[in-house]
Amino acid sequence: MSQHTAGPWRYSDGLILAKNTKIADYSQPYMPFAEEDANARLIAAATTAPHECDDPTCSGAINKRKLDAFPELLEACKAAKQAIANAISFVNDEASPTASTEISALFAQLYAAIAKATE
Repeated sequence: MSQHTAGPWRYSDGLILAKNTKIADYSQPYMPFAEEDANARLIAAATTAPHECDDPTCSGAINKRKLDAFPELLEACKAAKQAIANAISFVNDEASPTASTEISALFAQLYAAIAKATE
């Protein structure tokens, strides 16, 4: 596992700070301010990039867990979509219009989420 200075990190007046403690001076006197500012903000955002970390509350560790869970969540959504599609056929034949509408709305939500995740 990797270790880094606990975040959140932020950039202010040429300094990269972690919880208001200076961890780096990024003032670049020969660099245009806009470029210096953009580079420093990227460095300050580094802890949010997905990575292994000893701190389970680190935003990067949290983001890694979310990404790692994505394939399993996608498969669960696909299975739920199929089950709901089967249920819609049954409900259309057997149940009230309200139940059919609720199931159809859930099906649409799952369909949209899967489409967005697989684009």
